[in-house]
Amino acid sequence: MFNKAGKPFYRHKFTDSEDFDEELHDLFNKKYQFSFNCEWKLPDQESWFSAPSWKVAGLETLKSRLNFHKSQLNDFSIEEWSSHTRRRNPAGEVSWKVRCLVNPEFLTQAWTKFYECACTYNIIPLEATEEKKMVSLHLCEAPGAFITSLNHFLKQHKNNIQWKWLASTLNPYYEGNSTSNMISDDRFMFHTLENWDFGVNSTGNIMNWENSQAIVKRVKNLGKVLLVTADGSIDCMQKPDAQEEVTSPLHYCEIVTALQSLSKGGTLIFKLFTIFEHSTVSLLYLLNHLFQDVNIYKPITSRQDMIPDSFIKQIEECAYYFCSLQCHVINNNLQAYLMQNNIALHRDIKKIRALVAAEFIWKYDLKPIHIDQEILNGILHEENKINNNPRYCRGSYTERQLFTKMSLKEKVQSLCSSLQAELFSNSIVPINESVRWMVGVKTELKLKFTYGLPLERIYSSKFILTPIFKLYQQILFDHDFKEIVCRNNDKAKDLPELSFEFSKLCLPYNHEGKYFLHEKKCFKLLIETLNNMPEGGSLLLHNFNTLTHFNVSVLYILSNICFRKTGFMSCGVIILQSLNKVSLELLNHIDAECEQVKNEQNKDLLNSLPVQITNVGIFYDNVVFYNNTFYRNTCTDILKTVEQSL
Repeated sequence: MFNKAGKPFYRHKFTDSEDFDEELHDLFNKKYQFSFNCEWKLPDQESWFSAPSWKVAGLETLKSRLNFHKSQLNDFSIEEWSSHTRRRNPAGEVSWKVRCLVNPEFLTQAWTKFYECACTYNIIPLEATEEKKMVSLHLCEAPGAFITSLNHFLKQHKNNIQWKWLASTLNPYYEGNSTSNMISDDRFMFHTLENWDFGVNSTGNIMNWENSQAIVKRVKNLGKVLLVTADGSIDCMQKPDAQEEVTSPLHYCEIVTALQSLSKGGTLIFKLFTIFEHSTVSLLYLLNHLFQDVNIYKPITSRQDMIPDSFIKQIEECAYYFCSLQCHVINNNLQAYLMQNNIALHRDIKKIRALVAAEFIWKYDLKPIHIDQEILNGILHEENKINNNPRYCRGSYTERQLFTKMSLKEKVQSLCSSLQAELFSNSIVPINESVRWMVGVKTELKLKFTYGLPLERIYSSKFILTPIFKLYQQILFDHDFKEIVCRNNDKAKDLPELSFEFSKLCLPYNHEGKYFLHEKKCFKLLIETLNNMPEGGSLLLHNFNTLTHFNVSVLYILSNICFRKTGFMSCGVIILQSLNKVSLELLNHIDAECEQVKNEQNKDLLNSLPVQITNVGIFYDNVVFYNNTFYRNTCTDILKTVEQSL
């Protein structure tokens, strides 16, 4: 064992652990290395991207085999199956033991995966060691654990290297990114935003050429890029049998961005799922010509003639090996699920998990680093935040497929059950009082404009719990509910009785059309109303969308600069009390900026304040409470209305 002083960790042996030595060896050595053949030649450039798609019979057989095993899981609830496989995971105790003994910065499963890769292969080029400096680029990186893991590795093994890094990912602060494809966990990113690049349009999507080129240019300006990681994925919940085809375009864009960024002698680490399709085979063939060593590694935590048979043979060997591993794991987990009362079976997995955790720390000589050596110097330990909006999916694959074929009555029952499940499983703090008041904190504000791709539609928000918003979206965009949703939104809401005089602004609901146009139209109406109000007047703001950073930054200015007091109500009303008209200057400045960019194609004003101001503290908590309450109540009202009409 060791403590912060860095005492060695002694390998622990159970008395009968030799029974598991072979299994331990296999768990820590899931790897395949390609052997380059000097007769392999790249085809002429004129033929690239021009050949029709092709298949390899052996790989198609393996793909069918794996999909057959996966299909046996179709009827399992994703929550129940995930819980079962977590208990069966041989490496399931690694993170727990690492946290207890090492307590590294921002420990996640990705952290341990990267650390294992770093220790298994020589990922730090010799040039970085000799010149004592290195730049790394991290693509599709959210939430950032590869970066903190790399920092820990460098501080422990290469502490004399001056290291700079740049990261990119789908921007969690851009509401046009879907929660299905994006990791919205910003606990690390929030404190390191200066090191993140979301491209020219603020989406962070590297499948956009201009974004990719902007990232390449910026990272090369930092110095020699000697390491690139790419951890990209696309949600395949609706197409689990086509994961490789769905993610293939993203992997191509990751590789193109990486190859343009890397200096000679650099290292590339990127994630693959399977290697059955021609696109992946072609990509790996290219990489075998560009890199001295190409390894495929699984951490514990009609054919084209231009590609030689000898390479295809290696691909088939590699695919067979990893396909067999996956099928074996699925089968074992299925058997264990069906034999949950087998005590001996559970006793063995507990022993293996303990052995794997101990072996991981011993094998990779993992020790703590001083808090001053962490990227954020202990901030994340102090905050101790959890990810409130993880990737979200419920039910089984079969249930998700059947939903579209359900009758209206069955859909209502299914959605009501989902809503109740969310209310019980999430610690949602609703607004129960008639008005939740917040007194403004007068402060000096400096506007900071963020521009990017105009929001056609809101797909995500940092200001609401993901499950609530996903449920609302499911109702909102289901054709069977469309008419009732429109009637509900147009219905006059009961406004509260207040003891003071007030003006009212009921903003229109955006039934159709592009969201960004509606948002700026509503902002214009708000500015006009405020300019016509008397000094010291109060405003009841109805239907003001508080899901986007643009509107939330406006509300922050209203609450903390323009009005003395703000009240949040569960019926979709915000009360702004006691106006100071002189302070409207900031909002007029935002209005002028909107006018400047309104005729520019593919550019809109997305935010007026830094997220470090709007996304923290009492103001942020109140906005989240307001949205959770309003959208939860809206879903309940719509479902109740539909139920009564049946």
